[in-house]
Amino acid sequence: MGLSPVHKEHGIRRQAASARYFADSGHRLVAHAIPELHQLNDDYPFTAAHEKIKDTVAPEQVPVLDLIDGLRNRVPEVTLWVTPLDDHPNGKAKALIAAQLRDAILMDLAR
Repeated sequence: MGLSPVHKEHGIRRQAASARYFADSGHRLVAHAIPELHQLNDDYPFTAAHEKIKDTVAPEQVPVLDLIDGLRNRVPEVTLWVTPLDDHPNGKAKALIAAQLRDAILMDLAR
């Protein structure tokens, strides 16, 4: 069923509030967007949702790491799911996601 647009918008706004809190505390927040794993290698249907996340937190200078690039066109989508009935990321998908997060964190620390 998923979350309603109102709940999604509320969640995104809470992330922006978290960013303000972290910035006021002298810390840095980096958000990430994990893509829905169906139609990942084709015409991805949730690009607008990823852009909405980026646009919502942009006023707070929160960078968003969009993890789709490290997953798209690497392997067949079905090999990234737990099972055909459970499309949560499996170990292979989590390893690809973790590598992207690691690389982004290390690059940020090197600045």
